[in-house]
Amino acid sequence: MRALSWPSSLAITVLLAGSPAVAGPQGTTAELAGRLSAHAGPYISFESLEALDGTTGGQDKAVRFGLAYEDQVRHYTALHPGTNVRVVGPIFNEYLHILVRTPLQVRGPGDLARLQIWAGPPGGEPETLGNLYLDHVALRPASHVTTLSEIFEGFRKDLDVALVTAVPGYQPLCAGMRSGTFTLLPLDYATLRSLAIAPDRRTGIQRPLRVDSIRPGTYFGQEDPVPTVTRSLLLVTRAGTAKAQADTMLLEARAAWDRLPQASKGCGPELDEVPEGLAEATNLRWLAGSPPGATKSIAVRTALWTLFAGVLLGLLTLAWKRGVLAEMWSYWVRDKTPFLVFLALVLSIAAITVGTYLFENDINEKFSTIPESFWSITIYLFSGLEDRTPYTPAGRFIAALGLLIGPVFFAVMSGWLARFFIRREKKMPQNLKNHYLFLNWNERLKNVVREIHHPILIANEGVTVIVLLTDREDLSLQQLKEAGSGRDEAFEDFFLSIGDPTSERGLLNANAQDARTIVIFADEARGNGDERTFRSIFTLRRIAREHGITDMHVVAELCDSSNAPILDEMACDFPGLLERVSTTELRTYLVAQAAMNPGIVRFYTDLLHTTAETNELYSQVIPEEAAGMNFSDYAACVLQAHLPEPLVPVGIKRIVNGQVCLLTNPPRTDPASVLRRGDLLLVFAYGPLTPGILPVPAPASLALSA
Repeated sequence: MRALSWPSSLAITVLLAGSPAVAGPQGTTAELAGRLSAHAGPYISFESLEALDGTTGGQDKAVRFGLAYEDQVRHYTALHPGTNVRVVGPIFNEYLHILVRTPLQVRGPGDLARLQIWAGPPGGEPETLGNLYLDHVALRPASHVTTLSEIFEGFRKDLDVALVTAVPGYQPLCAGMRSGTFTLLPLDYATLRSLAIAPDRRTGIQRPLRVDSIRPGTYFGQEDPVPTVTRSLLLVTRAGTAKAQADTMLLEARAAWDRLPQASKGCGPELDEVPEGLAEATNLRWLAGSPPGATKSIAVRTALWTLFAGVLLGLLTLAWKRGVLAEMWSYWVRDKTPFLVFLALVLSIAAITVGTYLFENDINEKFSTIPESFWSITIYLFSGLEDRTPYTPAGRFIAALGLLIGPVFFAVMSGWLARFFIRREKKMPQNLKNHYLFLNWNERLKNVVREIHHPILIANEGVTVIVLLTDREDLSLQQLKEAGSGRDEAFEDFFLSIGDPTSERGLLNANAQDARTIVIFADEARGNGDERTFRSIFTLRRIAREHGITDMHVVAELCDSSNAPILDEMACDFPGLLERVSTTELRTYLVAQAAMNPGIVRFYTDLLHTTAETNELYSQVIPEEAAGMNFSDYAACVLQAHLPEPLVPVGIKRIVNGQVCLLTNPPRTDPASVLRRGDLLLVFAYGPLTPGILPVPAPASLALSA
């Protein structure tokens, strides 16, 4: 390394009272300062940071650089907010090593009171890491050995504990560990935390130390990390020093440190970047405004966050293209309970995380931060307490809530994930009620199911279960659910029941007695399709009478329209409403109307098909105030109300003698056109009506109708 070519007036001062970085009477810091002074100039001062500062009148203009420990610089800048001292960068880190003579068993500070302790040479700096530790635990050193060799010799005589400040992997310590003379004592978490925020014992101002650990494998037989405290030796300068000059001196200081025999680092941390925590020390004034390596760290963090955002965006795009988001939305529309339960569990876990942190962070390492507390709660949910037991009664109570929530969390999530990802075929629920029951398989069934389970209807009325009863054993429910390469959401609440649609046993297994509507498809694949329909109707009538049902609703499709009179005759004494649908008859009438009214086919198609852009037929109970009005008068009242949902009244839906009766635009002279309490108004609308949207007629309208 080339010598510095600066004027001899440029000097470096050691701003410490001979503080040893490694055990020794002369001190490694003093030796490092001496080597630097050999290049920078003969002047060496062991004064304080005032030598660089001018705010207190103690500035020495010959001194441009100095060495000081990180916590001392923090303390000084806290006392002097307008200081001219600037930090150039760290040179090395020193760690507190608590050496315990073998085979003594020391578990914590309480065991040290009865032992012989060494914490530094007589007359050494009172603020070494060892002295700071002893002062914190209210102990004093009792041994007065002076050199490292005397320390090792003392372990074989009268020395029990030595507090040595050194870089990890210092060779004499490695030799002592290898010989088994002593072992390393890890600091307990409560002591570490206290040291990290310990105030100055003279001024009471906080001068924190940083918490770190000596890495596993640094010393012979060291299998675990050894928690301890550490601090950095900093190169400091006076405000106004050129950055290039300061960077050159920092390189010289690090090179001088590397040339010292005490600088054997083993596997200790490198100093290419600022040690963790140092860059965030806002009370340290860095030369050129930012600490070395900060720009690189910010760039790396920005790149990582950008990568994370890109991966997340890619996953969302893939989920959208594969229909996963649409499927999740359909689950939300169909059943919000799992989502709400999951949200409640997430909020509960967050509350438990914060609660355990508040009660435990001062005394328990496993709950020292919010992320650490969250990790401990996560461990509770997955595998129990392990070694993350809370110490305080309140912390244990809150953690117990986490243990109770764990099974609930897994029960909800496993069930929901099984439904969403595994997509196993569900078994038909027991005791079904108010469901749609279809008898016989027909290709038209797919479109009928899609109409009943249209998202518009589901969003307003919820999901109604559909059951298909058929004797076709080759029919696969999985094939019905698949739509092209995707999944037909309309068949999520669709169940297949294999049985004879004409037998009482098959119908009872499908809960026909509790069905909302029973639809009998014409079995066109067989020559006796209508005969099977009649047999199913006879069986349904017997089931209704046995169960005391008087309002069973059956829609029967005929293959041959000539059988319509038979079905009409059966409807006369049917316990409920029996409606017939003849495809031949409907096609005939539709063709005739299309011939006379161009475009009417599209009109009927829109009415019969549910979409957000077309009108369909819906019904809603009329207000009690409308009872007694004529249909035409109340229809005019509805049209004049300018409702937010466009609709057109077209008729009345009424129960007459237990039968549903639809009156389409009844004339004023017809007595049936007078509205009754409980009547439903039939309207053309774009979707199901909002409850209570129908207007209440004004008194003038009631008088006019009367």
